[in-house]
Amino acid sequence: MALATFGHNETHQEAMKRFQAYLDDSSTSLLPVDSRKAAYITVMSNTSSINRSGFESLLKVYREADAVQEKTRILRCMAFGPDPDIVLEVLNFLLSDEVRDQDFIYVLFGISLEGRETAWLWLKENWDLILQKWGAGMLLAHFVRDIVTPFCSHEMADEVGAFFTSRASPAIAMNLKQSIEQVRIKAR
Repeated sequence: MALATFGHNETHQEAMKRFQAYLDDSSTSLLPVDSRKAAYITVMSNTSSINRSGFESLLKVYREADAVQEKTRILRCMAFGPDPDIVLEVLNFLLSDEVRDQDFIYVLFGISLEGRETAWLWLKENWDLILQKWGAGMLLAHFVRDIVTPFCSHEMADEVGAFFTSRASPAIAMNLKQSIEQVRIKAR
């Protein structure tokens, strides 16, 4: 898993080969369940706006999967890629009926470092829709925590604070405060 995450060339080549075998025959033993996440991460890390085939293939596997565990595994990897346009597409996919409301957290947790700024812009643009769809409960707090806490500059902490000045609800107030605090700690 770590080798796939950090771009080990031979691991990527093998993972891509096994993923292709899985696409050709989902009952193949070449991609057992415990190796799929590494393969999915590899697929997404090699996906871009120019070469979308990996993303499209993984989306197809998601749509055809019957098991919730498999869908969850895929969601954890879908936003891992370095291309901001693909990350944006995955985030917009969260708003569709194809993703169960409670499953969005898996995508947020897996957003690549390169996709964090895209995720923040997406959150700001879609805040009203997110608030309407997920209400003011704990699920809403995940959007704030998972998108905000990876940042590490005082400027971003200020920007987040300013954005939520008129938007924070009591349900996310503590989570928001802690998230901004974490960003400031990392900025030191």
